[in-house]
Amino acid sequence: MYKLVSFCVFFRASGGTRALLFGGYDGLVLAICMVAGCAGGGLPLLTATTLGTAATAARAISVGMNELLSARAHRQYLESARRREMWEFQHFRDREIHQMTSRFVSRGMQRKEAELVVSQMAQCERLFVGLMVVEELGCRVPDVDEDSHHSQLMMWADALLMMVSFAFCGLFPFAALWFGMECHLSDSASYRLSIVVSFVLLLVVSLLKKTLSTASLLHALTESIALGAGCAAVAFALGSLGAQFVTWGE
Repeated sequence: MYKLVSFCVFFRASGGTRALLFGGYDGLVLAICMVAGCAGGGLPLLTATTLGTAATAARAISVGMNELLSARAHRQYLESARRREMWEFQHFRDREIHQMTSRFVSRGMQRKEAELVVSQMAQCERLFVGLMVVEELGCRVPDVDEDSHHSQLMMWADALLMMVSFAFCGLFPFAALWFGMECHLSDSASYRLSIVVSFVLLLVVSLLKKTLSTASLLHALTESIALGAGCAAVAFALGSLGAQFVTWGE
């Protein structure tokens, strides 16, 4: 039981929850737009299901790779900032100490107390430089002793989670279309079923996503419904307009 709780805490702290929820949310919104666009264009169910499934799978891979590359670039940026601050501290030690002291004083600390605290921290270069970067960038800096292999593994894990979550949630609306075909429902009824399933799942994901924000439950649900409905309306209108142009051209 202890190991399970520890894993859950570590999973949330490492960013796994964010990758899982936001990947699923993005996948659902994209799928809703595609289903609404196909419905507006009057595409056959088989065509809509095939195109939607292929596009969702391809987009899931793209989302996962974008997450990996952006996380890697962000880490490299922070490491570069740490090296720059380390160089400045080694060559302009008094200036950096004065800047840090001024920051503490501006936040209400007495100057003598600030000078004492900063002078103690300055005895440990890594601690002082890390704090300087946090103050300037607002981000935690990777320590030089951190396991690079472990960091790479976590970045790959987050990217994989986002990719799988995107694909899993994004394929639900097209699974509903396939179910409609198997049950011999009409095209309009199958599209309506897919939209209903999509919005129900969107509400579930929004409830889970609320755990990562301080917004109220009503605000989170209203925001999700408004976003999904707005995107679906635009996609349906564009699909209808495209179908009219094709028909007019023929």
